[in-house]
Parts: sequence; structure tokens; C-alpha cells
Amino acid sequence: MKSIDHALLELEKLIDIKIKDYSIPETKGDTVRINHILIRPSKHQGYIVIDTKINKSITTTFSKVGAVAVAKAYLKSLPIIKFTKLDNTIEKHVNDSRFYSYIINKTEDTIRKDTLESRLEFAKCKISYAKDSLDQFILNDIR
Repeated sequence: MKSIDHALLELEKLIDIKIKDYSIPETKGDTVRINHILIRPSKHQGYIVIDTKINKSITTTFSKVGAVAVAKAYLKSLPIIKFTKLDNTIEKHVNDSRFYSYIINKTEDTIRKDTLESRLEFAKCKISYAKDSLDQFILNDIR
């Protein structure tokens, strides 16, 4: 049995060494860690991206996928503005979707309802596009 336990320990050490070459997110509770970047839920809204080496907040984001993309871009020394804009797009269209859904449920006017349903569909498409773009960046170095 000791040889299996020893082999498992060696495998775990090998994985720990190799995983540092990739920026793979590690989750513990609500916190996500990517190398020395920490992503925590904000008390008010969204997520806070923190650099633990310099103990400084990088930015706040609306979505978790946006926070992970910002963290990966920061680790690669890429400008994060592109990813914060995509995250802002998600935030805007999520809020719009909530508004449209509320009005659709409350209104009696069929023309207004049809108009808002098309706007709701457009907002959902924008959310999907932004999330797909962020996911593609996040998973790009893993593939």
C-alpha cells in the first residue's frame, strides 16, 4: 500500500508543479484564485479582483466570468479595458433584461409588449455574445 500512496504523492507534486504553467482558476468557497490574483464577491455588487503580491485591488466587475478574464489578462500583462467593457456590456443588458421582463409582465398593451419582447431578445443576444467572448479568452490557453 505504501507504494500506491507514494505514487499518489508524487503525482500530486507533479500536477502542482505543472499547473503553475497554466493560469487555471482554483475555487475555495466564494473565492477564486488564479496564481497570485484573488477574486472575491463584493459586499455591494459584483466581484473584486485583487493582486495579492502588491496587495492592491485591480478592478471590480459585474460578472464572475468578467473577473476571471480580467485576472487572466492582468497576469499576461494585457490591457484589461477590453474585458471590462465586455463585462459592462453584460451588466447593461442584464439590467435592461430585468426591466423589459418586468414591463412585459405588467403591461396590457400588445404593441408595447411585442416591442419589449424584441428588445429583450436583443439584450439576451448581447449578453450571450459578451459571455462567449470572455469564455473564449479564458479557455484559449488551455486548449
